[in-house]
This record gives sequence, C-alpha cells and structure tokens, in this order.
Amino acid sequence: MNLEQRRRLVAFSLSLLIHIFLLSLSLPGPRLNVTKQTPRIPIIMTLDQPKQASNGKVKSNKQIEKKQKKTKKVKIKRPTKKLSTKKKIAKTTIKKKDPEKIVEKIEPISQPQRQPGDRDSPSVSQSTSPVYPKRALNNDWTGRIIIDVLIDEQGIPISHTIIKSTGHDSLDSSFIQTVLSNYSFHSKREFGKNVKGNLRLSYDFD
Repeated sequence: MNLEQRRRLVAFSLSLLIHIFLLSLSLPGPRLNVTKQTPRIPIIMTLDQPKQASNGKVKSNKQIEKKQKKTKKVKIKRPTKKLSTKKKIAKTTIKKKDPEKIVEKIEPISQPQRQPGDRDSPSVSQSTSPVYPKRALNNDWTGRIIIDVLIDEQGIPISHTIIKSTGHDSLDSSFIQTVLSNYSFHSKREFGKNVKGNLRLSYDFD
C-alpha cells in the first residue's frame, strides 16, 4: 500500500472512533428511581388517670368539677389610696409698682409768657362823633347801631359786620364811614406780638 492510502485509512479509523464515542455520550443511561421519605414523628398520648379517694374509690371527672365549683373565691382587698384630684396651684404674686415711686422725667415745655403791654382785644385810641345826616334830622330819625370791626396788626380796620342796624341806611353808613376814616386803634397784642382781632363798637343817634 502506498503512503497516501495508509494515511487515509488511519484518518478514517480515527474519525470513526470519535463518532462512536460521541454517540455513546448522547445515549440515555439507566434512570434511578429516588423516592423521598418523610420522617415520621412519634406521637405520645397520655391519658389522665382518675384520682382515687382516701376510701379507695375512684373519683370521676364530674365530681372533681363540682368540688371546684363549690370552692369559694376569696378576693383580697387591697388598700385603696385616695387620689387627690385637687391640684396645688402655685400662686404667683405680681408685685405692683407704686405710682409714687415711679418718677418720670418730663421735660418742661417752654410756653410763651404774657408780656407787659399785651391786650386781649383791640382798643380805640382816637374817636370822633359821626355827622348827623340832614335828611335824618329833617325826619327825626333815631336809632342805635352796633358793629364788629376787624383790626389788623398795624391797627387799621380792614372789615366790619353790622350786628344791629338803626333801621336807616343813612345813619348806618354815616357811623361806619366815620369809624373807617376817622378812628384810630391799637391792635390786639399777644405775648409781645401784634395780631388781628375783632372790636365791637356802638353809637346812638338821638
């Protein structure tokens, strides 16, 4: 045989053996039946034997239960402590401060003081009698007139208000014109300063 034929024969035989080995591994083998055994726990049962009396007779369970019922239950009285429901309330005394002891520092407020020469209202420094109108004289008209005059800081009358009229315009206008033109006034004075003020004046035509 040639060398090539020998090599082929060896290779074929090796591949055949490998295939046979693989087939043997894939075939199923014999199965083993495994049965699980549960452990058995022994149960011990005890029977209560009936008690024997002193006479030698056996007492039944019913008799024992009757005797147990007849036994009186003795309650032990325990001394009960009286609970005091009243709670002690702590009295807090608040000390009040005496108003006499409290001294407040009050700074004195500087108020303007009355000065010499102050006047509570304006005053007349110079006056003249009004002219009696001729028409009033001819008709014997009479009457009393009262007016309020506002005097400014310089002592000049700046306005007037008629409080009471004579009933005749000529008499009223004569007196008002005289006051505004011929009267002189001292203005009202407060704390050394001249201020405006009202002055009431009156005159009787008779």
